Amino acid sequence: MIETTDSGVGQTDLNGRFAAFAFTGSALQLVESRVLDQMLPALAQLSVQDYDRPGFDKRYPLKMQYDLDGSGSLDLLHCRWWERWGVINCEIHMATGRKITLSTGCVRLGILSSRTAGMPDLVCGRETVLRFDPARGSYQ
Repeated sequence: MIETTDSGVGQTDLNGRFAAFAFTGSALQLVESRVLDQMLPALAQLSVQDYDRPGFDKRYPLKMQYDLDGSGSLDLLHCRWWERWGVINCEIHMATGRKITLSTGCVRLGILSSRTAGMPDLVCGRETVLRFDPARGSYQ
């Protein structure tokens, strides 16, 4: 079985692909193939597909405001397009002035309804959950 997500130069597809093969004698034969489009539901999100909007210049960052820590003040999610890998690299600017840099590039960064240590869990891609680690002050 093979599961892939297309990434690389210019990719803006959020879906993955699944393929199952069987070895028959001397060759592999495709048994099943399907698109993987199920995603953890996010309250709000930024994704590589946002760069496909007509007239949007990939040199500019994607920005979204959201009260992450429940303080009543809006925090800023700031993401830049990394064309070489087809992902967005994001950092969070808290209203308190603290900056949280996410250590991984994602095709999609979403805010989940679940929380860890007072901060919402984030989804990277279709289903990878990032949880806030207060000891490190970052998402893991």
